[in-house]
Amino acid sequence: MLTEGSMMAQKSILHQGKPAIWPLPDSCRWHDGSLQLPDLLTICCDDSLVQETELFRKAMTEFGITVRPGSRNAVISARIVHHDGIGREGYVLEVLPSGISLEANTGTGIFYAFQTLTQLISNSEGRSIQLVNITDSPFKPMRGVHLYVPSKANLPWFRRFLDFLSKFKFNAIFLEMGASMRFDRHPEINLAWEVFCKEMLVYPGGPDSNHWGDDGMQMRTGHIKDSVHIENGGGSCIEKHELAEIVQLCAERHIEIIPEVQGLSHAYWMLLAHKDCAERPDDPYPDTWCPSNPESYQIYFDCLQEIVDVMKPATVSLGHDEYYSIGLCGRCREKTGHDLFAGDILKCHAWLRERGIRTHVWADKFFNLVKKDEVEIGMGSGGGKHLSFNLRTGRNELVKPTYRALDRMPADILLSDWYYSIGLLTQDMFCDRGLSLLFGNFNPDFFMDMEARLRRPNVVGAEVSIWHETSDTGLSMTDNLTKYLTAVNILWNKDYDFRARDQYNCVISQIYPCERDKMNGVVPPSAISGSFCFIDISAFFNSPMNRGSDFSSFTQENRVPNTIPFDFHIPAYLLVGHEEQEQAIIGISGSFRSIAFLHSYTAALPGPSAHACTYVGWEEDIVGSYVIGYADGTSEQLLLEYARNIYAIGTAYAFGAHRANPAYRRRVLAEHEEQLATSRKSVLAETNFTLFGYEWVNPHPEKHINSVTVRHHPEKPGSIALFAITGIK
Repeated sequence: MLTEGSMMAQKSILHQGKPAIWPLPDSCRWHDGSLQLPDLLTICCDDSLVQETELFRKAMTEFGITVRPGSRNAVISARIVHHDGIGREGYVLEVLPSGISLEANTGTGIFYAFQTLTQLISNSEGRSIQLVNITDSPFKPMRGVHLYVPSKANLPWFRRFLDFLSKFKFNAIFLEMGASMRFDRHPEINLAWEVFCKEMLVYPGGPDSNHWGDDGMQMRTGHIKDSVHIENGGGSCIEKHELAEIVQLCAERHIEIIPEVQGLSHAYWMLLAHKDCAERPDDPYPDTWCPSNPESYQIYFDCLQEIVDVMKPATVSLGHDEYYSIGLCGRCREKTGHDLFAGDILKCHAWLRERGIRTHVWADKFFNLVKKDEVEIGMGSGGGKHLSFNLRTGRNELVKPTYRALDRMPADILLSDWYYSIGLLTQDMFCDRGLSLLFGNFNPDFFMDMEARLRRPNVVGAEVSIWHETSDTGLSMTDNLTKYLTAVNILWNKDYDFRARDQYNCVISQIYPCERDKMNGVVPPSAISGSFCFIDISAFFNSPMNRGSDFSSFTQENRVPNTIPFDFHIPAYLLVGHEEQEQAIIGISGSFRSIAFLHSYTAALPGPSAHACTYVGWEEDIVGSYVIGYADGTSEQLLLEYARNIYAIGTAYAFGAHRANPAYRRRVLAEHEEQLATSRKSVLAETNFTLFGYEWVNPHPEKHINSVTVRHHPEKPGSIALFAITGIK
C-alpha cells in the first residue's frame, strides 16, 4: 500500500506544477534550480547504446533540439553501470546544474530513462528543466496490449502508435494474426478470409450478436459461436516484409511482440478455406476445428511456421478462449472435453518447445464456474459443464467441461485470465500449480481487490485489449487511450493507490490530447502557437453547476504544458437544448487560428458498443452545431457529431469520443471511499463525469470572428452543455 511519504511525493508531482512524468516513478526528488537546455545537446554514451540514443535524437527533433555525440563533458551522459534494486528495466536519472546523467543495468533501462527525459523536456515550459533525482523501476515485468494487425492504410499511424507505447513504458504486444499476413503455403486462406470479411460487412443483422435472439451471423447458425474479428488486418492482410518491419520497430523500442495465432477456437481464419477440418462440418462459417483430425494441425503448423519465420518470437499465443463446440463430430464424440482441450494444447506446446518458443493461452476454459447440479445454462461458464440453447434446433446442447485440462499443463506455460471480474481467487488456482499468469482484457473499472491480487507472486502483469480495428478510431472507442494510460501507471507504479485516481485522471486528461495528436501526425494550432485567449462567455450562462448532473465537484488542475487551458472557474455553464433555449448567440471578438470548446452532451445516445467485437463504424448522429460568424457576414459551421466531437457527460465506462479529447474528468465515489478501495466491489459504484475539449481549426484565420451561435437539434433528447471557449492566436 502507499506510504505517507510516497503519497506526498505523488501529490508533489500531481499538484505543485512539476513536469508530468507518466507512469509515476518510484522516487522523484525535486530540487531548486533548473538546467537550461541548449539548441545542441551533446551526448556521451556506451557503444552498446547507439540504438537507444538514436531514438532519443529523433524524439528531440520535435522540439527543435539537435542531439550529437560528444565528449565526457557532454550535456547528457548515458551509461550502463550496476545498480542494486532497479532490475533490468529500472534506471537512475539526474538533472544537475552541470548536465543530465542516465544510468541503468541494461539498455532497456537506459531506453526508459530516455523516455522519462523526453517527458521532462516536453512537459516543461520552454527548455528549462527543474533539477531532479529519479530512481525508478517497474512493479510488473509484463505491461502489454492486445491488438489486431493494422491494415495497410493504417501502418503509418501504427508506427507512431509504437512510439506512444514505448514512451509510456509498455513492453509487450499480443498481436492477433489469423489470416492477416499473406501466406505462401496457403494463399487460399487469405482469399477465403477476404471474402468472409466482405460478406460479414453486409450480413443481415451484422456479423456479431451479443444477446440471445439478436439477428446476426453468430446467432443465425443456432449454436453459440465466437466473434469474428473481421477488423484484423483491415479485413485483408499485410505482406511479410511489412510485418517484419513492425517486429523490428518493436525490438528497437524494447517491446516484445507475441503473435496470437488462434487455434482450436476462434479459427474462422483457417477453417473458412478448410471446412473439412471443422468440428461442425455443416456450419457455413465454422469457428472451431476438430482436434482429432490430423489435417487440422498440418495446416495450422504450416501457417504457424511462416509466422514464426517472419517474427522470430520468444512466445506464441495459441488463443484457445471461448471453446464451445466440443466433442461433437464422429472423431471426437466419445472423448472428454478435458482430454480434447489438453491434448490440443500439449500438441501445440510440443511443436513450439522444439523451436525454443514459450506457449501462451487464454485461461477461461480452465475455470469450473458451474454452481448447481454441475450443469448451468448460460454463456459465462468458463470450462465448466453447461448447456447452450441452439436457436435453430430449439434444443439445449451440452458443452462438455474442459477445466481438468489445467492439471496437465506444463510448468512453463503462460496464462491470461480475463475472468478476474467474476471471482476474487482466480489467480490463486494457478499460483497453487506454479503457473505464471497475467490479467488479460485488463480494465481497472471491473477489477475487484485489484491491488492485492496484482501482488500475488505468480502474477507477472496484465494486458489491455482493444477488440476494434487498430487505428485512431478503434483506439478512441470505449476510451481505450485512457485505459492504456491508467493501466500502465498501475503496472509500473509500485505505490499506485486507488484513493488517488481522481488525481491520476486529471493528469491523464491533460496528457491525452497531445499524445493523440502525435499518433495522428497532427500539429494543431494550439501546439504551435501557445498564445491562448480565454473568451469570456459567462454573460450567456443560464445553468448553475449543481443543476442536474452536479459539476460543482470539478476542480481545475495545473495545466500540463502543450495542452489547451480553459477558464473553468465560474460556477455556471451554458445549456442549449430541451432543458433551456434551443439556440444561443455568443458575441466574441477576435481573429483566431483555432477555437477550442469545452463541452459535453447531457443525454447518452446510442454510440460505439462497449463490447462489439466487430464494429467497423457507426452512423453519423448530429446533435447540434456551432456556427462561427465572421465580421464580413460569412460563416462556417461545425457540426456536433455525437461520439465524434462531443459525447455524454456521464457514461458507465467514461467513453471517449472519436475526435474530441477528455479535458476534465471527475469520478464521484460512493460513501466510504477507502473501504470501497479495499472491498470486493468493482469501482463501477462511481459516477463518472467527463467534459470534452475539441479544437476547431479556422479555415479563415485572417478573418475577424464576432460570434458563435450554439444550435441544438430539435429532435434530439438532450442538451449541449458549454463550459468554456479558448481562442488560439
